[in-house]
Amino acid sequence: MYLACSPITWTVIRRQPDNPYAGRAGFGRLLDEIREAGYTHVVAGRTSAGQEEAFERPEGLLRFLADHGLQPAPSSIGGQGLLDPAERAAAVEGARQAAAYTRGLGLDALFIMPPSAPHRWAAAGHFSQGNRPDGLADEQWAVHCETLNRIGEACRAEGVWLCLHNHAGMFWETGDEFERAIAGTDPNLVALGPDVGHMVWGGIDPLPWFRRHMDRVKSIHIKDMHAAVLRQAREEKLSYQETSARGVFAEIGEGCVDWPALFGFWRDAGYDGAVVVESDRTQKPTPAESITAS
Repeated sequence: MYLACSPITWTVIRRQPDNPYAGRAGFGRLLDEIREAGYTHVVAGRTSAGQEEAFERPEGLLRFLADHGLQPAPSSIGGQGLLDPAERAAAVEGARQAAAYTRGLGLDALFIMPPSAPHRWAAAGHFSQGNRPDGLADEQWAVHCETLNRIGEACRAEGVWLCLHNHAGMFWETGDEFERAIAGTDPNLVALGPDVGHMVWGGIDPLPWFRRHMDRVKSIHIKDMHAAVLRQAREEKLSYQETSARGVFAEIGEGCVDWPALFGFWRDAGYDGAVVVESDRTQKPTPAESITAS
């Protein structure tokens, strides 16, 4: 298994008008900070540095990463088109193109995010025992899982595994929701790419989950969580955005997740994929300090 870093920690800065990480040169600076922190791999896709023409083909991105001493790690696609049969063909084709690019990077895993809706973000983490009342109806689950299977089929044709990625505030948040998505998809077509931090946010105990599902796991995201902030969010009924602003995300080892147990299990299971550090919003002075701490 290898450790990778997600550039998401820089997102707040990269949205600012005076963004020092803008464009090709700024993206290079970001990569240098990741390498200097000790990482060998970075999450990278076609739009890594915005609409950079040089990255339209994977060879261009690979050269740029190599110039900065890094290799690529799996990226993701959104969950658009998963709930409407009329949007299925477009979703499948978009995923096929993303999978072809992923294979061009030498990777065999592609995360897919769940669909979502405003009411989901508003009650993120409020139902840690499961049974959120605002989940998908049975007919929506049927459409949703069939579309995931067709997307997975297209990805497998490109030599890539589509990996279901759980997320608080989306439709695979709680344990029962994630289990239903897993059970409703074909293991020959669809793999798993869980996020440990979002598991904790959604009320899923990570180690038992991995014991049940490790045979389908092809890539992993890790983030730590401040348990006290999660408790406050549930007690005060905070939204996803409010909980994030309170500082729910912790650097690896500074939160409540039992990392020795998880890494020990992954090692014993022979896991050989990516473990992606993804701290969505840091309380450290800079993103570089955050990823270095993790």
